[in-house]
Amino acid sequence: GPVMAHPLFTNGISYADFAFPVDTLEPEDYIWLPFFARAIVSMGVDGMDYGEMSGLLARTAGGFYAALETGTPAPRDDVPHSGGDGEPAVAAPDIAGRDWIIYRLKALNEKLAPSLDLAFRLISGADFSDLRRLRDLVVEMKNDCDASLAPGGHLYAAGRSGRACSRSKAVDELWNGLGQIPFAHELAALDTAEISARLTAIRDALAARSGLFLHLTVPPETLGAALDAAAASAFSGFGPPHTANPRCADGAFFRERERELDGSGAEVWASASLQIGFAAASLPAAPYGSREQAAELVLSHELSTGALWESIRMKGGAYGASARPDSLEGVFSLSTYRDPGPVRSLKAFPGILAGRGDCLPDGDSHEKALIGTFARETAPRTPSAKGFGGFLRYLYGITGEHRYRRLQHIVSLEAGELQAAARRLAEASGLASSAQTTGFPGRPVVITGTAAAEEAARALGTSVRMLPI
Repeated sequence: GPVMAHPLFTNGISYADFAFPVDTLEPEDYIWLPFFARAIVSMGVDGMDYGEMSGLLARTAGGFYAALETGTPAPRDDVPHSGGDGEPAVAAPDIAGRDWIIYRLKALNEKLAPSLDLAFRLISGADFSDLRRLRDLVVEMKNDCDASLAPGGHLYAAGRSGRACSRSKAVDELWNGLGQIPFAHELAALDTAEISARLTAIRDALAARSGLFLHLTVPPETLGAALDAAAASAFSGFGPPHTANPRCADGAFFRERERELDGSGAEVWASASLQIGFAAASLPAAPYGSREQAAELVLSHELSTGALWESIRMKGGAYGASARPDSLEGVFSLSTYRDPGPVRSLKAFPGILAGRGDCLPDGDSHEKALIGTFARETAPRTPSAKGFGGFLRYLYGITGEHRYRRLQHIVSLEAGELQAAARRLAEASGLASSAQTTGFPGRPVVITGTAAAEEAARALGTSVRMLPI
């Protein structure tokens, strides 16, 4: 299969990323993939139980885990000719905008070859017939999902609110959203042998009809040896990424699932374990690569450290509030963290945006917002993060020119452009429209305790959905 390399100084460590497209599977398999990604790197192999494999991995490699990635590719109507930073400009059609499981391996340079061998043994032959170990992982996932709600409720609310904005947001919600909590409980109730059979089928399907895209981040002086080790390993037999299953690629399954689960409008989720709440709303973001996108990036920084902080935290008593644009997915998210009044916060969002759109910031505030945004965009990264970030940008068609143009836009933004962005978002929030019958901004979501959820549901004109925790 194809290989991409980032030759960087890594202080004697090699990093290898094995990307397998999962959209070659059936869409019904997607809900299983977060547990599959957790389990496949935490099992033994034929002839070696988990304890032996874990010990061997610890002696050979510095780390091995799996992660799921999805995203909408950057628009290709104005594609630059060069990728910048030594990266290709645009991913090939069979690469761009796919859904992936990426196995991430790190090892000392001199141990890369045996580490590759161990990684291959797990990826192609993880032993899911060890039912006792598998049951431990099921219980661990259920407990982790339950424990994630209180510290991560703002992320769950934002993901839930924005999931209709793009196919990839719907997939991300399926993998990382609220739906994983009830699925983890359903998984715990299943017979372990049934779980084993499903995971084995997914493992074999990926090996047979997925294909591989390999990425290496290694020191320049060992690049040749690393490429030789990869070519000599069993991974060379996987071939390039295969064509996506049309049922996954066109997103019809995920749109249908969206209608079944939600329909439209507001949602209120309740958990008996929560003593506090979370709120989120999603508005349409500016087009990717535009000056308006840069204006929303700066505006989000300004709001998160200014107006949202003052209104939601200082006056409303929430632990935090934030704004986050994601123009590739077409969503500008507003969310609150550990919020005693999530409905109050939802009502406040449009007014905060409108208030920002009514006035120009003073020169000092505007300059600080530009500097803060630029610093966030250009923050130093470790060699591993730098290489992997470049790999993900390639997968989703984000070029060096895209990034350079965004920085140019940021530093040259006028205060009036931020004001215009706030006005547009305020209008999108329904403040200047009678179409928003609930009086709340786009697709509002509240997650809170049982008693508070009833009150929130009445205010939002919807019913309460219970979480099994």
